[in-house]
Amino acid sequence: MRATSMAGWFGGLGALAAACAAMGALGCGSDEVSQRPDRSTGTGTGTGTGGAGAGGHDGGGIDHLDLPDGVIPVGAATGGGQGGAPASLEHEVIVVDPLDGPKAGIDVLTHDADGEVHQQAITDAAGTATLEIPEGGSVMVLWMAGSERRARSLHDVPSGSAVRVRISVEEAVPPQAQAPLPTTYKHYLWGAPEAAEMVGVEGGCHSDWLQGYELSVQITNAGCSEEPAQDLLFSARDAAGNFLAWALYPDVATKPGGQVDFEVGVVETALHDVQLGLDGVPPGAKMVSHRAEVRVGSTTSRVTKVGTPSAVPGQSVLTLPTIVGARYANNLSAGQGNGSSGSSFQYEVEDAAPIGDTFVDAADYGWISPELPDIEDPARPVASWSIAAPPPVDGCEVRMSWGAGSSTVSFVAIIDPSHAGSVQVPRLPDSLSAWRPGAGATTNAVEVVCSEWASIAGYADVLDAVVPHPVDGEPEVVLTGISFLKAP
Repeated sequence: MRATSMAGWFGGLGALAAACAAMGALGCGSDEVSQRPDRSTGTGTGTGTGGAGAGGHDGGGIDHLDLPDGVIPVGAATGGGQGGAPASLEHEVIVVDPLDGPKAGIDVLTHDADGEVHQQAITDAAGTATLEIPEGGSVMVLWMAGSERRARSLHDVPSGSAVRVRISVEEAVPPQAQAPLPTTYKHYLWGAPEAAEMVGVEGGCHSDWLQGYELSVQITNAGCSEEPAQDLLFSARDAAGNFLAWALYPDVATKPGGQVDFEVGVVETALHDVQLGLDGVPPGAKMVSHRAEVRVGSTTSRVTKVGTPSAVPGQSVLTLPTIVGARYANNLSAGQGNGSSGSSFQYEVEDAAPIGDTFVDAADYGWISPELPDIEDPARPVASWSIAAPPPVDGCEVRMSWGAGSSTVSFVAIIDPSHAGSVQVPRLPDSLSAWRPGAGATTNAVEVVCSEWASIAGYADVLDAVVPHPVDGEPEVVLTGISFLKAP
């Protein structure tokens, strides 16, 4: 892990992505009610989220779970690897919705190294369940997000560690009152350097640019009209997009349905240069980008050099405004594709002060090449990918989705970067059959996303969700590979 400054991930590029809580109302047994004595405090009458197990629970009470043959009831002894069986250790699984806190009634399963169900449980009122994860096994969480079924499987779990899973339930939102009418902001920019090739204004929602000198520019706040104010940044740029002069108007109040007119006559010229360089780009790369950003309140302004490797030099000098209280970011990225799959590399460093020159070698991280999903077993699709060597990052996600009846299932596997280049969807019991792809399901492209954070020490911290959880910030390095085509 590198020690440069940074900040998001899993869930998306978008992207998985500590703030967490605790989980538990566990059930077991085959076609019968079973109780976990050390947590049972009463008999519940609720039902498990997502239609799984029809389990009632009340702060850790009894759950009804129809477990398949061979599934070990939670709390039963497993022999700790006697007779050649892999050892199993209890792990605390903690599920939390960042907007709603700990989540009760969430289905949790553990699987052995072959993907067969080992134990099954439902989270308690504290969002916690304690289950055994066999050696080489995994833990899986299933839930509903609005009308979409979601499944997250965590692999390569260190022995005895806690596993924290952040989910987004995304309950249906009741209709909101109609958003305020947009405000139009019309500005007359004067005093810009005569060398300016374009002038513009950028806000939290929109921007407008005009070629020429001393022209008026106009934007609205449509799309964020509910905000009482927005930050407006005016700039004069040269032909390459570098800043020549600027003016910042913070917290400009809205005027719903009306227009705000003013002249921008005080132009600042406090500027600084940043040099960006990206090496290790494959000869077949389709795109290279050098980007420097300044972030003021709700507004982000960029200076970018983007194009093919032959059009973008190995190093670029970009000019940004020097604004007190702003945040800055340097971003270097490249992408390649062959018509059926593609890979990309992105490095970003962010700080509360202007950042110095940034040089990166993409070859230090590698390029991920995913394959189309293998759906020979429709209930357990296989995602595969290749990379020259395990990338020096903190964790990876493998993403697939499929149609299941009238709904969609979104599957994410979280893996150690050294994990072998394939993941198979673990088996699901009949009580959770709604999450299975099933015969005739359409399995979409495989996407593999590997990320590194300055604030995370490695994969164990990703699973343990040491605050700040990576999902709360943005990764410093992102490697992405995706197969473009759907499986036949």
